[in-house]
Amino acid sequence: MRDKRIAVLVSFCIFLISYGLLNAHEAKAKPPGTLVVASGETMHTFDHYYNNRRDGLNAAHQIFDYPLYRDPKTMKIVPGLCESWRYIDDKTLELRIRKGVKFTNGEPVNAEAFKFTFEFMIHPESKIATRQNIAWLDKVRIVDDLTVRLIMKAPYAPALQQLANSMPVYPPKYFKEVGRDQFGMKPVGSGPYKLVSWKRGAEYVLEANPDYFDRGKNKPKIKKVIIREIPELATQINELISGGIDLIQLLPSDQAETIKKNKHLKLQTTPILRIWFVQMDGQGRSSPNSPFAKLKVRQAVNHAIDRQGIVDNILGGFGKVITSACNPLHFGCETNVKTYPYDPKLAKKLLAEAGYPKGFSTDFYGYRDKQTVEAVMGYLEAVGIKATLKWFGGQYATFDKYQRVQGIVPIAVNAWGSYSVFDCSSCTSTWFANKGGYNYNERPELMAWLKEADGIVDEAKRKELYSKALKYIAENAFWVPLYSGVMINAMDARLDYEVAADENARYFTASWK
Repeated sequence: MRDKRIAVLVSFCIFLISYGLLNAHEAKAKPPGTLVVASGETMHTFDHYYNNRRDGLNAAHQIFDYPLYRDPKTMKIVPGLCESWRYIDDKTLELRIRKGVKFTNGEPVNAEAFKFTFEFMIHPESKIATRQNIAWLDKVRIVDDLTVRLIMKAPYAPALQQLANSMPVYPPKYFKEVGRDQFGMKPVGSGPYKLVSWKRGAEYVLEANPDYFDRGKNKPKIKKVIIREIPELATQINELISGGIDLIQLLPSDQAETIKKNKHLKLQTTPILRIWFVQMDGQGRSSPNSPFAKLKVRQAVNHAIDRQGIVDNILGGFGKVITSACNPLHFGCETNVKTYPYDPKLAKKLLAEAGYPKGFSTDFYGYRDKQTVEAVMGYLEAVGIKATLKWFGGQYATFDKYQRVQGIVPIAVNAWGSYSVFDCSSCTSTWFANKGGYNYNERPELMAWLKEADGIVDEAKRKELYSKALKYIAENAFWVPLYSGVMINAMDARLDYEVAADENARYFTASWK
């Protein structure tokens, strides 16, 4: 009897705790006009040019402004700091800067600021982390106080996208006074928010810029944004349930059901530019005897993997199978290419024809999305390819050194966000157009097509060249395209906020219901 009473008491306590946690959102007072966001990464600099991680990009798009802006609904390029632009010729782009815009320290946003920022960053000694996003620029000429001309090294079609996404403008006087490193810790911009405090490893706080100009995206409705650094996902979810935070970005798909069951929370999903794929060493770069240098082996790998199964069973349907080395959202993405249906028997037959009737062993590299990596390895093992995992979770810099710099990776699962540039030049060309680096499948004709497409502005001709290149890539089975991603965001049900396909945070568009 006594044990029964204890059991009833314990059950009642659990009920009370659960009830309190479930209704914590209603009980916890929320400061008016405040948004609290969880970040799983540790901020090391707010300087966009020196931080290419998602946390850095998200912060930069609040603090700084860019010459142009990408409309989050249509993904079209519209005016930003510049009210207009025009091509003088195929290598000269003229920008007309808005009158009266100032940085938060009072410095004017003018031609001098544009010239200083861009020419500092393109200098080799700047050693910026995102050089590929600005390497097309040769120099900047000042026409007058509010007009500049960007002189390109060669015609570069995605220039407008880079100006909208990757090239913020900085105040020259302040930057020179404090230096590059200090600027990254105490940034000054002209964006919708300004940084007011930063506790390294804990949180940083943004407050609305009261003098921000309205360029069609509206001034921030929420006046204060607090970004809390919480590395553990479980802690983030508990904080969201209890009301300690309002928004989790990049929620793993296997946690979606937990959020759906809570009446105080909701999910917001967005198809994004990022793609996942298996890259193979089709030229023998990692080893002169690489099995993946044989076409039939690469074809076998393509047939061995059930991509729809991965999307359904691992991603919970939050993804879409792709068949080409690009995302359909990219300009120039050709999807009418050779495909490889899931067929393990055919995969084994192709391996035998390639000289591997009993399969072979290989190292297999990965650095994120371990469930996907392990699923791919399982499919390969089922047809006789025994893969030993080389795992670099949370160590992308080390993985990148092995893959891009040392060139020793025979096969790997990669994810690629294209620097949020909706153009095949930022994806297909990055992996196939240049010698070394990410390219493990160097073919002269393929590289020539891609370089030509990247270097012209004629859209019809560019599409024709990208189509030819992507069909060639598929026919030669250099990749196993897996899926395009869906960004899952978990948030307070009262929050009105959507993330766009470029993955960039726009907290200035958020509001409370």
